[in-house]
Amino acid sequence: MKKINIFIASSAELQEDKQMFDLYFSEKNKLLRPQNIDLDQRTWMDFSSSLNTERLQDRYNEYIGKCDIVVFLFHTRLGRYTKEELEVAYEAFIKNKGKNPRIFIYFKEEGIEDEALKDFKQYCESKLGHFCDIYSDHQDLRIKFDKQLQLLMNEGYIKGDPVDLRRTARFFLLAVCLPLILAALTFLCFWYLTPATCTLTLTDTTPSQLTFKGAEL
Repeated sequence: MKKINIFIASSAELQEDKQMFDLYFSEKNKLLRPQNIDLDQRTWMDFSSSLNTERLQDRYNEYIGKCDIVVFLFHTRLGRYTKEELEVAYEAFIKNKGKNPRIFIYFKEEGIEDEALKDFKQYCESKLGHFCDIYSDHQDLRIKFDKQLQLLMNEGYIKGDPVDLRRTARFFLLAVCLPLILAALTFLCFWYLTPATCTLTLTDTTPSQLTFKGAEL
């Protein structure tokens, strides 16, 4: 099964839109399972919040750097660490020579933009050369992202393994190895438990000590 790692970044105000992605990827995986594709979507809530020697944000950043797809959602304000997450994703994108991760930036329309968010949009346009997509609600976001996902599949960026190694190995063990092992154990049990019989014949070749001819003991 080919796993496609996806990270969704947004501020808390877009919780409903992030929940849409949960449902979307659940339905999408049902369709893609026959193609050996698994869309593994995560947000910051899917990571352990236990105390560690590093920042929690460092855990998110490490995962983002290894992702295949990163999606950023914005509305009225810029999340505290969202710009840092975008920089991590873009750095990985440059390091991998534009191969991955694929980065998508969406702004929800009719938002009251604060100055930080305005500066961020300008940063995306001037620094990254990227004009952000606009969506009206979670249904509109679903349609637009689904179109982009389909484009990635059409170009071969998302494709399943030609052979599901895990399922193939499991089939080999159950269909080939297990019957052979059971047959060998059955033979050994039969051989060990079957009573053994033998015939012993003794022949006395000692010369007779009797005095008359033809006498035998």
